[in-house]
Amino acid sequence: MAFIDSHGMAFGLKDASQIRLVRVRAPDEVGMDHVRLQQVYNGVPVTGGELAVHLRGSGVVAVLGKTLSEVKDIDTLPSVSPSDALLIAQEALAKHLGVTDAVLTIPRLEIFNRGILEGARHPTHLAWFIEASKLDLREFIWVDAHSGRLLLRFSQLNDLLSRSIYSAGSTSSLPGTLVRTEGGPATGDSDTDLAYTYSGHTYDYFSIQHGRNSYDNAGASLISTVHYCPSPSSCPYQNAFWNGTQMVYGDGFSRADDVDAHELTHAVTEHSANLYYYMQSGALNESFSDIFGETVDLNNGGGTDTAAVRWLMGEDIPGIGAIRNMMNPTDFGDPGKMSDPQFVCAGPGGDAGGVHSNSGVPNHAYALMVDGGSFNGSTITGIGLTKSAKIQYRALTQYLLSASDFLDNYNALNQSCDDLIGTAGITAGDCAEVKKALDAVEMSSPWPCSPSQSAVPALCPLGQTPTNLFFDDLESGGGNWVTSIGAGSNLWFLGSFFATSGVSHLYGADSSTIGDSRVQMNLNVAIPTGGARMQFNHSYGFENSSATAYDGGVIEYSTNGGGAWADAGALISAGATYGGVLSSCCQNPLGGRNAFVRDSFGYTATQLNLSSLAGQNVRFRFRLGTDSSFGDEGWFIDDVRIYTCSASSPPEIIIGQGPGGQNLVGTTTALGLDTFASAATSQGISIAVGDLDGDGLADYVVGDGPGGQNMVRVYSGATGALLSSFGMWAGTSGVTVAVGKVTGDGIPRIIAGQGPNGNNYYAVMSLNGTFLRGGQAFATGDGQGISVAAGDVDGDGVDDYVLGQGPQGRNIIAIYSGATGAVLNAFITWPGTTGVTVAIGNVTGDGLKRVVVGQGPNGNNYYAVVTVSGGFLRGGQAFSTGNGQGISVAVGDLDSDGFDDYVMGQGPGGSNIVAIYSGKTGAILSMFYAFAPGTTGVTVAIGNVVP
Repeated sequence: MAFIDSHGMAFGLKDASQIRLVRVRAPDEVGMDHVRLQQVYNGVPVTGGELAVHLRGSGVVAVLGKTLSEVKDIDTLPSVSPSDALLIAQEALAKHLGVTDAVLTIPRLEIFNRGILEGARHPTHLAWFIEASKLDLREFIWVDAHSGRLLLRFSQLNDLLSRSIYSAGSTSSLPGTLVRTEGGPATGDSDTDLAYTYSGHTYDYFSIQHGRNSYDNAGASLISTVHYCPSPSSCPYQNAFWNGTQMVYGDGFSRADDVDAHELTHAVTEHSANLYYYMQSGALNESFSDIFGETVDLNNGGGTDTAAVRWLMGEDIPGIGAIRNMMNPTDFGDPGKMSDPQFVCAGPGGDAGGVHSNSGVPNHAYALMVDGGSFNGSTITGIGLTKSAKIQYRALTQYLLSASDFLDNYNALNQSCDDLIGTAGITAGDCAEVKKALDAVEMSSPWPCSPSQSAVPALCPLGQTPTNLFFDDLESGGGNWVTSIGAGSNLWFLGSFFATSGVSHLYGADSSTIGDSRVQMNLNVAIPTGGARMQFNHSYGFENSSATAYDGGVIEYSTNGGGAWADAGALISAGATYGGVLSSCCQNPLGGRNAFVRDSFGYTATQLNLSSLAGQNVRFRFRLGTDSSFGDEGWFIDDVRIYTCSASSPPEIIIGQGPGGQNLVGTTTALGLDTFASAATSQGISIAVGDLDGDGLADYVVGDGPGGQNMVRVYSGATGALLSSFGMWAGTSGVTVAVGKVTGDGIPRIIAGQGPNGNNYYAVMSLNGTFLRGGQAFATGDGQGISVAAGDVDGDGVDDYVLGQGPQGRNIIAIYSGATGAVLNAFITWPGTTGVTVAIGNVTGDGLKRVVVGQGPNGNNYYAVVTVSGGFLRGGQAFSTGNGQGISVAVGDLDSDGFDDYVMGQGPGGSNIVAIYSGKTGAILSMFYAFAPGTTGVTVAIGNVVP
């Protein structure tokens, strides 16, 4: 597999040895080969780390899946034995589920990171994976192979309802007594006979429409049990499920044809994508069962199929009726789009992260694909059941993997439709409607559960900036902190494996023994009379079940130097708040107190209003309480800040004269001449902004443009004086520049890209030009130069850098991790045009950095705001077609509304027009000429460069 060896870096892995071939499938009905890969580290498989490579001949059509880019320094030799892991799993089942008779698999070592399943950053562990099963139980469990902590557990039992209603009746024997076999006569019992009929309808549907030979595509027998009850006190059982071997129904449930098809589709899913029944992948698992359950229902002539119930799930369940509405999910309290308030962000104990509720989003997309309709500003023309189902089936069986999320599904469905053009009557026009349906439900939007339901708060109100009274990013060690113990052992230490900035953080272990441990400031901070604020970043995962919070943490303060402490929960004013009361059941010293509990789903932030403490000397501490058994991920704390807010001024626009100009550079208030040594031959400049000398004002970096000598000059924002000047790549013709904190030490660096007629190289370097990191960005000859931008697009606290392929390229965007230098993603923007420019900013107001892309030389001056994976959020035409060949892009909050705005400069062959767009609305705020008409383009940057 030469493909694997030569493309390992494209998957964000350190080397190609980290992936191994799992399966190669022969060409399918549209002539495509499918290669399945598994990520491994030192021979240990990564949970959810899978890739599916899809080829037509030697060409790659698509690569979908997940990899774990932060696998490093993991000790793959376990400290916890397999037998001890089994005991821990057994104790967890007894404590959380009351189960003592489950059968457990032999523990299997895995590299485990919850982030792959939750769409958030989490630390990586070596873990024992164990599956626990019995008649009506199928639990996936991961136990830390070094500490013995319970890292995650969730049910993989794919049931229809997310509720249990108890009554009286039947038996729990499985499979039970044989009452009807293939070809045998009807029994007269409706549950038995309709289970037989409807499972046959489902088998026939998958066979006729998709060529599938039973759920495993290998002719497996269909086994169903009816009149099931888990116990005499829980009958009639009002549910149905697939247990990994057979379908099981409570009284009446097999009489609903969509329920039968729903459960059998869970079996199809298990034997194809094998989606984890948790969070995003679990919602997709449920949705595919609804999709094909309702498709069978509408095709088989059985059950109720009137217009009024066309998109209802379970309308024929006796005494219960419908439980979901695929066309109008909110009718049953489910979200119809990603931004709906009904979207569930519960953790493992809350319906496995809302698998039954959040399935409303892909369910709604399918109903719109089939029937069409107007929703969320879009009007979709339906393409019918047959076409829509074929597209869905291909996505499920060819593209999706066990940890696939909604964005993966978005890409898989679009790609599947493209693959099927010319088959089953599917056209390119149909695929446009499919994409409209997916966009209408916001399928490619960020997952609302990451990092938490509480948005990370702005440090200060609009128009104000923070001034620190105390700030510790822990990069200088733990000198500001001291630990103490109230019970148990000290669980706090300085960690270096899961920080938001740099590498260091405070870490409190959620242990499996009774504990009350604290980490506190060893100095006081004077709170001024005008008040102040405190904000800290933190990520937590504390032991809990669906109803009970066992472990958790609180924040406390002291005004007498640590002699007495008070709970600071009442001071929390924004961000993540206390989430519940700690249980007093199991000897937790903090039992009965409100606390941070359950899961934050990665890093979030909490802000405190300290006005009530004005005039006092204050110190804070973090306190973690644990009970007598089990543990969890623990508490990570970073970037602790106490500060005041004061009025600030918006940044300025720095404008550089583009190709064919005279290399003028200046702010919106002043212009000056930048005298490169090759000024007579240079044609334009590149500009970037950032505080490189640490004086609090942004400096501006100028790169010598096309036809120049690749010089870089750094100017002081405070004085305009030249700070540094150095050369880059000899013999090429121009350089592009960006500035960002890409090395994880908090110091801004210069990122330079080789300009037009170069070989697409980039370099990360210090203020004086010292080389730190770099390499070839794109293939030689695959474009002439690159555009560069920097910003934290993956949420790890370190600026990443984005490279856009320059003139005569293929408009490829490559995103590199600032923390590791690995490729995070690469994607094409506008096919057929020649080059793109890039910028990064918080242009959607949700705190997440986005990539802003401008169409480069010989393009039509279009721009787009996209996600880190290339998903389109907003865009349009920046200038009139033909009125310039490409645009320069910069990002910053110019109107002080909390949203980064984006500035477009008209590129080569244009009229030097600058257009400013609102990040909040996308509307044009301003448009003006930068230089005298007759010159050929401008470049732009944004920064606080005026004192």
